[in-house]
Amino acid sequence: GLNDIRHVDNVAKAVMERRELDLKERAELERAGKEMWAKLPPNYQWLKDWEYV
Repeated sequence: GLNDIRHVDNVAKAVMERRELDLKERAELERAGKEMWAKLPPNYQWLKDWEYV
């Protein structure tokens, strides 16, 4: 939770600040996504059909 107004201000600034991912972060995100899809249990394989909507 947010305990005081400074925390709220900090979160609001972080949300408004648009930050590009660096190459290492992009690679990590890509790896995590591939790992997530690979680990889907059989009863959730249908989610792959919805990967791109």
